[in-house]
Amino acid sequence: MGSCCQSNQVIEVQDNRSLTKHSSHRSSSFVLDKFSKQKNLTKKYKYISLIGSGAFGKVRLYVDAHSKTFRYAIKTIKKNFVRSNIESIKSEINILRSLDHPNIVKYFETYEDENYLHIVMEYIEGDNLFRVLTKQNKFKFSERIISQIMKCLLVAVLFLHHNGIIHRDIKPENIVFVKPDKFDALKLIDFGLSIQQNARKSNRRVGTPYYMAPEMIMGNFNFASDVWSIGVILFIMVTGKLPFRGKSKNEVFDKIRAGDYDKNILTKSKCSREVKDLIRKMLVTENEKRITVECALQHIWFKQFEKNENINLVVDQKIIESLKQFQYQNLFQKEIKYYLAKLCSDKEIIKLKHAFEAIDKDKSGEIEYDEIPKIFSDLNIKASDVR
Repeated sequence: MGSCCQSNQVIEVQDNRSLTKHSSHRSSSFVLDKFSKQKNLTKKYKYISLIGSGAFGKVRLYVDAHSKTFRYAIKTIKKNFVRSNIESIKSEINILRSLDHPNIVKYFETYEDENYLHIVMEYIEGDNLFRVLTKQNKFKFSERIISQIMKCLLVAVLFLHHNGIIHRDIKPENIVFVKPDKFDALKLIDFGLSIQQNARKSNRRVGTPYYMAPEMIMGNFNFASDVWSIGVILFIMVTGKLPFRGKSKNEVFDKIRAGDYDKNILTKSKCSREVKDLIRKMLVTENEKRITVECALQHIWFKQFEKNENINLVVDQKIIESLKQFQYQNLFQKEIKYYLAKLCSDKEIIKLKHAFEAIDKDKSGEIEYDEIPKIFSDLNIKASDVR
């Protein structure tokens, strides 16, 4: 519990007292001129507790120093580490700054002092999927719950792909539930290995072995590589076992390249034919023949669990009025509304989430201006009433 940005990139630094000491010193930014603020971090954020640590830094829980309501996870990285990973850090922050989606961790800002970078992220309260799975005495998730988790994950990845981004490290540790013991809302985290589709390829092998697609073992990657990783996770969730196992990393890689997962485990598993079909379509070794995220979301397995909610039941009058006024708002007004939305209660946020899902028919993670007339049509609102 109390996790956010729990990842292989969580890194080791000195204790919190050193953060306060160094944060007051102004220094020239040597890597993040476009992103970082050279101010005293502790004037805006108040330290609460340590979340996690690693070889090069720590992730700590902070609250807003003035309101105490908003909680943040701040990842602190040694500049000595950054010097040899400048492009990776820049890429991760650039990608996070460009993303705004309910199922993707939110980036806020970066601070820099003499010795450290402090990356301010959304704090996520729940456990990651890996911890949830390993805490279970035996496999307990129903297919309905698994379908909810998979749908949230696929929708997040669809948003990434629509924005030309490949995650490249989708695994249970990087899937964090918004609330403890609740599995209907999650966030995808850790974009340290993410890359733009059109970025120059280095043919360097990256990722986590058990979840790597066959092409990634050869140093290649594409959108389909993320689909493979999701297929591995789905296999684990319905069977409780890894699809590709071996006594060494090379043995695991050989099985992945051959698509040699344990089909008997899947066949004997007490799960539906539909979910088995989806897994088989995700774990196709030839990436051009692998099912796409869009097609996966339309798979018959999801259809049986979908609710046929009347849009009028989830979109209330306040939301309708906001949509009507949207076209008249300038950028500043929209930014103000974004920060006001953070003041909503959990109950209000859940209501807005359901309304957003009902409106976002194409699962793009965005509501475009051109889509609004269709929304009003679905709500039986005449165009003349909108003006």
